[in-house]
Amino acid sequence: MVGRITQINITDSGLTIDSDLEVIITRPTIPTQHAAAEATLTGNGGVGIITVTNPGSHYLGIPTVSISFPDSVGKQAFGMAVLGDSGDVVNILTTNNGKFYKSVPSVIVSSPTGDSNKQATLSLQYDSDNGKVSGLTIINAGKLYDSSAPPTITISAFDSSGGSTATATANVVNSRLSSALITDSGSGYTSAPTVTISAPTLSLSNFTATATAIIDSMDGIGSYNITNAGSFYLSVPTVTVGAPTGEADSFKASALAVMDNADSNNSVSHLLILDSGSGYETLPIITIDSSTGTGINFQAKAVAVRNTFTRKILRVDIINQGKYYDSNVVPLVTIAAPRDVKFEIGEKITHKLPNTTLHGEISAWKQDSNKLSIIHVGADDGKYHEFVAQNDSDIVGLTNGSKVGIVSVTETNKISNNEQNDDFAATSTNVLLDFLDFSETNPFGDPGDT
Repeated sequence: MVGRITQINITDSGLTIDSDLEVIITRPTIPTQHAAAEATLTGNGGVGIITVTNPGSHYLGIPTVSISFPDSVGKQAFGMAVLGDSGDVVNILTTNNGKFYKSVPSVIVSSPTGDSNKQATLSLQYDSDNGKVSGLTIINAGKLYDSSAPPTITISAFDSSGGSTATATANVVNSRLSSALITDSGSGYTSAPTVTISAPTLSLSNFTATATAIIDSMDGIGSYNITNAGSFYLSVPTVTVGAPTGEADSFKASALAVMDNADSNNSVSHLLILDSGSGYETLPIITIDSSTGTGINFQAKAVAVRNTFTRKILRVDIINQGKYYDSNVVPLVTIAAPRDVKFEIGEKITHKLPNTTLHGEISAWKQDSNKLSIIHVGADDGKYHEFVAQNDSDIVGLTNGSKVGIVSVTETNKISNNEQNDDFAATSTNVLLDFLDFSETNPFGDPGDT
């Protein structure tokens, strides 16, 4: 179970501790955890929900989230044409939607094949009693005829003197011969004349079906729009759809890691989907960067508080509880051994007071009794001050850097405030003091020799 340091109990307060001591707590032992997540897919092949399966640990910042590309297999769309009874294309079915379509692709429907029976044929009705043509019947309507330039119907000439040649006109609907009308029945025919019709002028390619593709929400081809049904198809044409213009990396999903505030942002709370992507047919792989922190980043810190009177450790204050400590493994707390205090005769010392700093010189140091003798004491502000026992400030040696707290103060040479006043100034209230004369005539200052 993951824990923090909440209390440090002192098992030995130590002795003769006259300086701050370093407290070292072993590093947490729980290993770093790599955050992990899994995704589900929506019906349109995008990433729907991402579930964090392991929040990870030891994160010092927001990790990068990477989601794998959708598979490129099956990216090409395919369609299949459906023919109507009259040989035209009535629908195109989507057999594979494809994916990665950023723009509408081309759709090519193959041309109709086989131009047999394209020539129209007619039969002629002959009125033998009157020697003329009585009618025309369409035997084969043919195909590939241009309605803007109908074919020509030719009836053979009369075969007796004084006769006339019969004539007729053709009508074309949907590129087929729809009617043949007698415009002149002719005369003088002694036998049935022959009738012919000119050949079609169009080719099968003129009757090729056309269509456009419609891209769906999954960036695939959802349906097709028939723009020209074509005609004269005897068999189902092929439909060719252009290749997608996008690449897999353009359609990958993306997400942002949101850190857990309740866990001091050292683990991942959830993933925020920025882009669902598309074209996924199998679950993508989600990769969350490893944590950048180690045990040293989450090591607890503490400070030892000493009693300057008893010169022992009073308590250990935790200034950082740390994290990722195994609650089943008690961390080791080490308090550094007190430093050997070393002072030298003649070494200068300082002692900070609230409003000034005392200075002095060591005249004696007895380590067995921890007695320090100081002479030549003065203050930065030039005023009289005393060393204060139990003050937060230590006496600090300027040569070796040793520090000791003050337990008690004894003045062996009593100093009074009068020794630091103006009673012996050269003047007092602007009146010259002449009871001591150190002039040239009295260099030794003998009284009364002025």
